[in-house]
Amino acid sequence: NKVQVENCVFDGNISKDFRTAKFDESVKGTSGSAYTSHNQNWGNGGAVCLNTSTTTASFKNCQFTNNQSLDPANTSAYSGAGGAIYADYIKYLTIDGCTFDGNIAEKDCGGAVNLRNDNTAADIRNCVFTNNTAGNAGGAIYTCNGVILKLTDTVIYGNNNTGNSMGGGIYV
Repeated sequence: NKVQVENCVFDGNISKDFRTAKFDESVKGTSGSAYTSHNQNWGNGGAVCLNTSTTTASFKNCQFTNNQSLDPANTSAYSGAGGAIYADYIKYLTIDGCTFDGNIAEKDCGGAVNLRNDNTAADIRNCVFTNNTAGNAGGAIYTCNGVILKLTDTVIYGNNNTGNSMGGGIYV
């Protein structure tokens, strides 16, 4: 499966249950979509949740602004992660020419982007990450468990974590 999103705006989305824009094995592709509503669900990925090992995703020239991943009920150790994008077990993720500003992962890691688990490769290039906040590690970007991250020509500035953890900008 392939997800392709170009020239879009993701503004003010709130995820509390993996439902803001979840792409899984049933998705063949998407292009030209805008996610600007204020969704109210607990979980991960304030704007986008990618959660299957068969998915390849690409985001080009998109804006992710003021999206939030929340877990106000403290329901899970891994909830409230990835303020804008949460990617778990995905094959390959490309983020090119995107802006991430003011996104919040309330409880967990990755104020803007959270990449988890083996066999995930991510290529982030020509992007700007500013003013993103994680409740734990990786104010802008968080990776763990064998994720392969390539970061090229990208600005990461003014991001933070509030959980006395590591990686105000990036945690690898």
